[in-house]
Amino acid sequence: MTILYRTIFGSRLFGTDLPTSDHDYRSVFLPTAREIIMMDPVKIIQTNTSDSSVKNNAEDVDETSYPLKNFLYSVSSGQVDALDILYSPDKYPDTHKFWKHLQSNREKLLSKKTNSFLSYCLAQSDKYNNKIGRFQTVHEVLKIMRSHHILKDDILGDELLGVWFHKHGNELLGIKDV
Repeated sequence: MTILYRTIFGSRLFGTDLPTSDHDYRSVFLPTAREIIMMDPVKIIQTNTSDSSVKNNAEDVDETSYPLKNFLYSVSSGQVDALDILYSPDKYPDTHKFWKHLQSNREKLLSKKTNSFLSYCLAQSDKYNNKIGRFQTVHEVLKIMRSHHILKDDILGDELLGVWFHKHGNELLGIKDV
């Protein structure tokens, strides 16, 4: 197996990482000559340093490696992850010359097929609309509690509420994928 390209991914790629964010990587590889000649099915390889039942922390590393054939199919069908890899900045000195050629011609790989991208956009919209709705519900409950003097501002002021909600709000709202 020859690694053609490896890039940071997730929050670190998009600049939204926190000190507690894990390290995500994506790579594209060329299967061995034997795998190609024998037409052995080459699968996506996923590795991680943490137990999947526990939320990752800053020391954890997750990597997903795509065979070139799968990657090119994903790009041609407009898969967002594949497009993110294709357009990610090349910061690694060991990037294969084939990948550099591929990246310099990436606009030729794009398709007008938008079903995958639109599905992704709709899923993201639903996901965040649900989270916003849950947050607004909690905010309204707290407002009612304050108006009836059940909750005093000095006990849980807005600033303290923000800190508390940042730590515990996801559990309260049933959000598991943050």
